[in-house]
Amino acid sequence: MLERMKEMIERPTFTDLKKHWTDTANNLLQGLEVTQVKYEENEEGEHGIVICLNHKVRPHKIDIQLTIMSDDEGNGFGSIHTNVVEVPVLPIL
Repeated sequence: MLERMKEMIERPTFTDLKKHWTDTANNLLQGLEVTQVKYEENEEGEHGIVICLNHKVRPHKIDIQLTIMSDDEGNGFGSIHTNVVEVPVLPIL
């Protein structure tokens, strides 16, 4: 993965970026099931939805938590923040 990240720094095309983040999201999320949906409060006192996921067959040490980022108008895509150190955010492109 480090080699792929080095390639991305050298001027990736949009197609390269799209493939990289699609593969990253698939590797992170495929085979998971929703275990909990809840509202959590951030540092500014705002509340937002957090979706907790875990693997059906081989549970991870911790649930993967996804926080969907967008405004209330919903007029655009938003990034997805995670609690996974290697993939802290799935960005918009």
